[in-house]
Amino acid sequence: MRKNLLLALVLFCSSIAAFAQGKISGKVTSADDGSGIPGVTVQIKGTSKGTQTDLNGGYEIEAAAGQTLVYSFVGMVSQEVAVGTKSIINVVLASDAKALSEVV
Repeated sequence: MRKNLLLALVLFCSSIAAFAQGKISGKVTSADDGSGIPGVTVQIKGTSKGTQTDLNGGYEIEAAAGQTLVYSFVGMVSQEVAVGTKSIINVVLASDAKALSEVV
């Protein structure tokens, strides 16, 4: 009985830690020249919760360990990154030649 109670307590605590929200921050840069990209949309996949990068490409967002962040910007290839246990996620976006020709 005591082992079962201890096991249940451990499982409960680990499940809380897995879904705990934390602050994720980082910088989004260009693969072309390494400069920060302002205005990149950073959104939690499957939700409407998101933010945009600042003038230097920096961002902050609250996300849980099991969620995925989607980085998108016009003329760039979108990228998805699983949060996991990371608190800093830096992303490099590459130019999308096809999307650029469609915009022109």
